[in-house]
Amino acid sequence: MFLTFFNLLILIYLSSTKCSSFSSSHFSNIVIEKVKIIVDSVKVFIEDESLKKYSNNKPICVLVLHRGDCRGPKIKQNDKISWQEQICFLWRCIRTTDKLIMKIFDCWAGSETSPIKLIDNNGYTREQSLISTPIYKHFNHSAYSLGRLTVRLQDLDYIRLSCSIKFCSVCNLDCRINNTPKLTQNMSLEKIEDWWTEQIKEEKKNFEEICENNNENNGGGGINKIKI
Repeated sequence: MFLTFFNLLILIYLSSTKCSSFSSSHFSNIVIEKVKIIVDSVKVFIEDESLKKYSNNKPICVLVLHRGDCRGPKIKQNDKISWQEQICFLWRCIRTTDKLIMKIFDCWAGSETSPIKLIDNNGYTREQSLISTPIYKHFNHSAYSLGRLTVRLQDLDYIRLSCSIKFCSVCNLDCRINNTPKLTQNMSLEKIEDWWTEQIKEEKKNFEEICENNNENNGGGGINKIKI
């Protein structure tokens, strides 16, 4: 939680337009203030060179926020959230195919000039108290995280939230390994490795038929089949 307060102080400092001293009551008011969340359009990228044919017809992805868990009420544009309110971050993509899998990366909250990084370029959370590393449902082209957006900006009643998504081929081993982040919440290092290995094996089993068909359609060449 210390890091969260530290981030807040940075945002307050960077977003101020003139030098001023903050009283403890002023700081407290900012902390407890409810804010709106402006969700930017999700940026979509096709990562795999072999999938250039999809570049002109990219998947369309949206990020929707829910109160509490992912079955809770949607947080609408004019709704406000409190400092410690749990949020479900739910990403969904359409106009895609079974041969593509997604990875969420480069998520931040705050403002363009004072961003607080939530998820890094490798798809991992930067601060567990703000957001968890996404859990993916590749066949549904969806993912979700849980967290609390405790970011605040001085003199503003809203914060911005921005994320990007990469797509690559399920039949590319590097893609599959890199797009299955290792969960860290309440897990020992040994359990993380075991969970990750089992997840990769399960995904391999689910995608095996797709990759075999892809290999046949390419005359046995092209994208390598996954072997684990």
